[in-house]
Amino acid sequence: MSRKPYYLYVFHHINDNQLCIDITQNLREALSIKQAFYHLVYYEYFRDKHLAKLKELELRFESRQKQRIFVSKFNPEWANLEHCLIDNCAQTSSGYQKSSVQESKS
Repeated sequence: MSRKPYYLYVFHHINDNQLCIDITQNLREALSIKQAFYHLVYYEYFRDKHLAKLKELELRFESRQKQRIFVSKFNPEWANLEHCLIDNCAQTSSGYQKSSVQESKS
């Protein structure tokens, strides 16, 4: 029996510059709910819900500046990564344009 993956994601609000950090099993659904006002600027794949939740909490309790630095390391242009869900690309340590999925070890 295959378990669904978990995704840590960061949405950037296009009007007020806020970040929304959460986890989900369905990244496309999360995007469809927030799409009107948010851009997907970071996501990370996890096979384990507890690791995803730990990473989420770690990021949430960082300062806003550290959160922005974290996102900038993977997405320096703060581009909307919605196309990655369509093209099945995933973030890597050097960016978000490769097509293989990287498992996080947190």
